[in-house]
Amino acid sequence: MKKRLTIRDIAKAVGVSPMTVSAALSKTQSTTRVSADTAARVRKVAEKMNFRLSLNGRQLRNSENHNIGLIVETLTPAHGMLVKMASIVSLHTYLADRGWHLQILQENSFDWNAHNYPEYIRTFNHAAFVLYSKSPEADERVINRLNIFQIPWVLLDGPQGRPNTVAHDNHKAAQIVTEHLLELGHRRIFYYAFTTDHHSNRERQAGYEAAMRAKGYSSTIVTHPSVSLLLSQIEYRDFLLAAVRAHQPTAIVCYNDILAWEVNQVLQEAGFRVPGEISLVGISDIHGTNHCAPALTSASLGYAKMGQMVGGMLLERVARPERNVPGTGHEPTLALRRSTARPAAQSAS
Repeated sequence: MKKRLTIRDIAKAVGVSPMTVSAALSKTQSTTRVSADTAARVRKVAEKMNFRLSLNGRQLRNSENHNIGLIVETLTPAHGMLVKMASIVSLHTYLADRGWHLQILQENSFDWNAHNYPEYIRTFNHAAFVLYSKSPEADERVINRLNIFQIPWVLLDGPQGRPNTVAHDNHKAAQIVTEHLLELGHRRIFYYAFTTDHHSNRERQAGYEAAMRAKGYSSTIVTHPSVSLLLSQIEYRDFLLAAVRAHQPTAIVCYNDILAWEVNQVLQEAGFRVPGEISLVGISDIHGTNHCAPALTSASLGYAKMGQMVGGMLLERVARPERNVPGTGHEPTLALRRSTARPAAQSAS
């Protein structure tokens, strides 16, 4: 069987890097600077060897290539794995049922540059990639590289309305849990988050504020300066308890379920009754949420369903990589459990 021609063969023949060949032959804008003379030599050799990068599909849509890469920022600490795992498992199952193999590729995309692409990007070992959103800036760094190499991609948990994206409705998720608390009679509700540059935090905060504003109540945003959840650190616990004593909330909306679990533990260890004195809600409805004490009321984002939606969108893009697919998402719902109740004063009356 004749060996399939690759971009590496062209690079070797010209005496340049595969990245230079890609930039010279690509019709898209590249961050790699290639002189006119080098580009002309690359194109001449590629033409002589009957190779066209612009065909793209001959390598990437080859029936023998059923590998899909899932690019995700390092799944640590543990809460990152917990939040993402339902979507990852669902995506894996969806693709496996259709004869595709999913490979998890843990990365720090901020380390990428024009001279340091991961090997799996440069060697065309995958037919397409799923990118699990990290932040708008980090996402674009990866997407720009995939576009340079003309590789189909789908963004999971990206901003709503973006093409080729399956997105959570974070705004509505925060809105429905806040509305639930308002319906119970709570008025002093604050939104609690840790520092994150992910778009979901801004969207959830906006959903909380919209629900409070609609009822004529003021919003209170409390953000812990740490980028990770460190329950064991005294500073973290003191920060939360100081905020509770300063604002005296009867309810707290947490950025996600993991944060809500930790807030619940800190509050109860400090002598606050949940939900007797402070009701608590999360956003995500991840696995295990219904097993904490008390079971956590949360906005369900449908992570398992999202994985299936990503799989469908991805295979559609593999079949027609030149075509963008409209963004889509899953409608959040309220998962009502035992961490919320009417405010103590109303319950006693």
